[in-house]
Order: sequence, then structure tokens, then C-alpha cells
Amino acid sequence: MKFNKLAISEKSLNRHVNLNINRYMGILIGRNIEVNMTMHIHRDKVMDFIKSKKIVTSREVAEMLQVSWNTADRYLTELLIEGKVDRIKKQRVTLWLKKA
Repeated sequence: MKFNKLAISEKSLNRHVNLNINRYMGILIGRNIEVNMTMHIHRDKVMDFIKSKKIVTSREVAEMLQVSWNTADRYLTELLIEGKVDRIKKQRVTLWLKKA
């Protein structure tokens, strides 16, 4: 079979596509492991921060960790799902505190 005026066998093309897919998946898996490790390290820092301040906002956590507000909020939401913190929504502010 010919593709774009080049004589490329279908087997060769499939091998090339599979190689690139595997390479891409390896990058994604490696990135996921890196994100999970970073999350685990920051989880302890966030819990210590909440214990010391009693009540915190996502912005305060973001500034303490030097990450974006979205990342801090994601970390806090993970802790909420794990049952380690409580969330109180007040108008436009979300307050986070250690679960009793």
C-alpha cells in the first residue's frame, strides 16, 4: 500500500504508530506518578498548615505551597474526599478545617 507517494508497508506504518503511542502513554504514566508523589508530599504540609491555623482558605494554601489556586483547591478537595478535612462555604469564600 502506498501513502503520500512513499512506498511504506502497512506493517511498518503500524509499528511506527504503536511505537509513538507507547512512548506517549509512557510519558502520561510517568507524569501521573510524578503528580501523585507531589500530592503526597504536599498533603502532609497542608495538614500541618491546617492544624496550626485551624481554618484556612485555598488562597492561603496556594501561597504557602507556592502553587496555583486551582492546584491548592484540588489538594484540599482530595483531603475532603479522604475525610481528613471539612469544607464550609461562606458567600464567595471556601473555608477548610481539620475534621474533628
